[in-house]
Amino acid sequence: MKALKIFLSVVLFFSVHVNAQEYELSNPQSASFEVTSFKTTSVNSWEMTAAGEAGRYGRVYLNFNFTNKLNQTDQGEYTGYGWAQNGESFDAATLQGSWRRQGDKFKLFGMDAVLASGAINFVTCLIDMVAGNVNCNFSEIE
Repeated sequence: MKALKIFLSVVLFFSVHVNAQEYELSNPQSASFEVTSFKTTSVNSWEMTAAGEAGRYGRVYLNFNFTNKLNQTDQGEYTGYGWAQNGESFDAATLQGSWRRQGDKFKLFGMDAVLASGAINFVTCLIDMVAGNVNCNFSEIE
């Protein structure tokens, strides 16, 4: 029995340390968007569009496809696409992550892949459907 406890302790120690991941976040920014449309496409899927200013990306237009493939009551996943223009510079991004309901709002946790720079951004957003806004914080992963 003692040998089993030692073995499990060693396995737990190495699994925690081997699976630990480090990454650096740089250039943190925030952005505010206005919800421009929202529609339910089925019992477990919704579509939303939003537009606003997003720091170095300039004017940004977003579309989100929210799903709930596991039929959970307060969380699911999303994918989407973003298009941006800052002066004469254009950019695009794919959006993907998970959402969770927090009271009367929805919190998004995602990783966005940016076309022009090749950057991957870690993103959190808070959606307030009553106020019709989306507030996001994002940082580039190095």
